[in-house]
Amino acid sequence: MKYVFTEQDKQDEVNKIELEGEDVMLIGEYIEDVENEENTYTITGDAVIEGELYHEFVTIFGTVEPVEEPTARAIAMAEWDWFDYVC
Repeated sequence: MKYVFTEQDKQDEVNKIELEGEDVMLIGEYIEDVENEENTYTITGDAVIEGELYHEFVTIFGTVEPVEEPTARAIAMAEWDWFDYVC
């Protein structure tokens, strides 16, 4: 399923995620479930990496706990267990 960040989410900047231990900020447009994987998602949008802007950047990540009522906001704000860059 695809969860799109609302205009309010963007105003509140919940679509901007700084990755711990990395010089990376994700600026998400939407989040999607990864099929057949519990608590695993991809976030797609822009990324600022060491000051450089990248478009259509995809990051896969897993949440520590299941997200009860999934929305882009709820998933982005959940505690992430791990992440990896897809492209």
